[in-house]
Amino acid sequence: MLLWMSGLLTIGDEAFSSCSSLQNVEIPSTVTSLGNNVFQNSGVKNITFKSTTPATITETSLKDMWSLQKIIVPDEAVDTYKAAENWSTYAAKIVGESEVEG
Repeated sequence: MLLWMSGLLTIGDEAFSSCSSLQNVEIPSTVTSLGNNVFQNSGVKNITFKSTTPATITETSLKDMWSLQKIIVPDEAVDTYKAAENWSTYAAKIVGESEVEG
């Protein structure tokens, strides 16, 4: 299942918590912030962020995502995401789009 949220600015607390069938998510460039525990205990394996500017996240925005394999971002933004506040925890999972596409 691919979730694409066109025009969305903020994803609220626990928005997709425990959504076990949700595996691949695409976050549009319009999203500027994620609440707490957005995908907690979900089945999300890959999240694609379309913006070159990292969304503001809390320490718990991406917490307890046991299935998470990759956070896919625009190639030119990989280092920016890895260095952004609260994103460094996930640096090992952050990859550029070209690394995934192939």
